[in-house]
Amino acid sequence: MITYIHKLPKRFPGKLIYDDLKDDGIRQMINQKLSAMLKTTDKSQLNGTMKMWIYNHMIIPKLTWAFTINNLPKTYIENLEAACTKYLKRWAGMSRCTTNSALYRSKGKHRLQMKKLTTAVKLSNTI
Repeated sequence: MITYIHKLPKRFPGKLIYDDLKDDGIRQMINQKLSAMLKTTDKSQLNGTMKMWIYNHMIIPKLTWAFTINNLPKTYIENLEAACTKYLKRWAGMSRCTTNSALYRSKGKHRLQMKKLTTAVKLSNTI
């Protein structure tokens, strides 16, 4: 069966534009991409420190292009960040009730200097 051409998303400099002009397909694609990268990293036989390095230096940069070309709401990004925080706490060996600032703290004692997804989105949108 041949799909109707108007049902396929159009590309405009990297951005997918659907016929109904909604960003549901883009959100779903970003969700799938992020969860696949987090699950693949989690299943690997690396230790927690290496997994956190992969998150900081590989997963966040791969997502920044999608955040640069798409204007996504802040609440959606915060939901993605909550999923990332769950994995980061597990990899760091922290309990679930530990405050998130322990992960993302950049100054002071006991800092891990992880990149917040919301901060990465803000930086990508300033371009």
